[in-house]
Amino acid sequence: MKIKDVEIQQLEAKVARFRQQHELGRGRPIDVEKLLLRLGVRTVFKPLDGLFSGMAIRHDGKSFMLVNSDHSRGKQNFTMVHELYHLFVQPNFTPHPSQAGRFGSQTDPEELFADWFAALLLMPEPHILVAADEAGEMEPTPHLTLKTVVKLEQDFQCSRQALLVRLETMGLITRALREEWAANPAATARQFGAPTELYRTTPYRKSIGDYVPLASQAYEEDLITETDYANILRDFGLDLSYIGTETPD
Repeated sequence: MKIKDVEIQQLEAKVARFRQQHELGRGRPIDVEKLLLRLGVRTVFKPLDGLFSGMAIRHDGKSFMLVNSDHSRGKQNFTMVHELYHLFVQPNFTPHPSQAGRFGSQTDPEELFADWFAALLLMPEPHILVAADEAGEMEPTPHLTLKTVVKLEQDFQCSRQALLVRLETMGLITRALREEWAANPAATARQFGAPTELYRTTPYRKSIGDYVPLASQAYEEDLITETDYANILRDFGLDLSYIGTETPD
């Protein structure tokens, strides 16, 4: 499913409104964890089936998010912003497992909109253009280098795949470069002296918010049973049984 230009424009307006409402500035990178904490979105990171990136739930006036810790940190950050669309923008949202970052491969319009909302919010155009211009890569025509791509994904703390889709859509790279640069993001980042935590899974990423993190810590320290922990999660209306908790190969 391909997104229409008018739909992108509508999402840009929603992103601008969201940034204004939450004092995020017009073109600055955002700290996703701090934003979730400020919005009161209780977030837990857990190994899930590789197909699922995460899900969000509203229950009794509270917001809850589950994110696949077997994905890279950058992909998790994209997933969290994708889920923010469901929680704070999408009307009549019904909780369901998501596969964030598929863009044109999405078959559900709201999943497509959530991907593009995340791309527009997490990777603001003004910052991209300034970075490319400062690198001397805008004249006479855009010719971004992989070094600039690495800098941008570190600035945004996002996945390589999502950033490349964003840059191609902006006309800053070609499809051929998108396909070439998608491979081995950690190795290529290392070539330019960038840290590689962004490209790794996070088996011990700390939960965000109150109550749930305390329950998670208590469970990890064997202070409560698995049944107790599951009951706490169910307090937020979350049933993990139909998602699958197999760790992908």
